[in-house]
Amino acid sequence: MVMDVMAAAERIEAAGGHVIHMEVGQPAEGAPKQAIAAAQAALASGRIDYTSALGIPSLRARIARHYRDTYRCAVDAERIIVTTGSSGGFILAFLAMFEPGDRVAVTVPGYPPYRHILTALGCEPVLIETSGDTRHALTGEALLAAHRKAPLKAPWTASAVSFGLMVLSAALGLWDGITVLLAGALILSLASLPNERAGWLASRPAVYLGEISYSVYMVCVPWKLLAVNLAAKLTDAPDKQLQLFVWLAILALLPVVAALSYHLVEHPARKALRGMAQGRKTASSDKPQDGDTPKRVFQS
Repeated sequence: MVMDVMAAAERIEAAGGHVIHMEVGQPAEGAPKQAIAAAQAALASGRIDYTSALGIPSLRARIARHYRDTYRCAVDAERIIVTTGSSGGFILAFLAMFEPGDRVAVTVPGYPPYRHILTALGCEPVLIETSGDTRHALTGEALLAAHRKAPLKAPWTASAVSFGLMVLSAALGLWDGITVLLAGALILSLASLPNERAGWLASRPAVYLGEISYSVYMVCVPWKLLAVNLAAKLTDAPDKQLQLFVWLAILALLPVVAALSYHLVEHPARKALRGMAQGRKTASSDKPQDGDTPKRVFQS
C-alpha cells in the first residue's frame, strides 16, 4: 500500500506536479555531513566486509555508553541489536514476544507492515478501529470489546474435565503417563481461555502457585514415592490399593511440601546466584571496555 502511494506520487511529480511526501517515514533532509564524511572515509580506507549479525561490537558499545551518559540508564551492550531499518527490529521484537497463534491487537489506522509481519509469523492481528475522540489511541474499553468478540478457544468444561480426570487417574494409581498427559491438557485448556474468563488466574493463590511451580515439579516424584511407601506401611495395604482419600491427601500435601522446598531451598539459592552474577557484572563494568572509544563508528 505504501509503495503504491509512493508510485502514484512519483507519477504526479513526473507530470510536473508538486507532492508533499508523507507516505514513508524518512527524513526530508539529506544525511548529516559528518555521516557522509565517515562513509567516504570508510570506502576509501579499504574493503567493506560483512559485519556481525547483531551489529558492529564497537557501535553497540557506543550506543550503550550513549544511554548511560545521556539518560543515566545502564544498558548492557549485549542487549543492543543494530538492524537495517525498523522492519528488521519489528520482526525480532515480535519473535521475542509472541508465539504462533497469539492474537495481537493492532490499531487502525496504523502502520500496515505490523499486521503483515504478524500474519507471516503465524499470529492473528486483531484490528481495532480508533477515532479522533481518543486521539487515535488504543483504549482499555476498545481492547476488552475486541476480546469479547473473539470466540472461545476452550470452554471451562474442558478445564474441569481435564482436572477431574487427572485427579481420578492419580487417585486410582494409573500409569503416571496418563496423569501427565491429563495435566498437560489442563494447562493447555487454561492457557487458551480469553483473559476476561481467566481473571481468577491472576489471584494471589494462583500467582503463588505459579511461583512455586518449579518446586512442585522437582519434588512431586520424590514426594509421591515417600508418601506412598509410608502410607502403605501405615495401612498395611499395597501402594496400588490405597484408599481414595489417602491419594487425595498425598496430592493435597504436595503444594505444602513444594512451598517448603521453595522457601528453604529454591528461593535462597536463586538469591545467592543473582548476587554472584551481579557481583561479576559490577566488577566487569568497572574495567575499561575496548569499545568505549570507537574510532570508525562515530566521527565528529
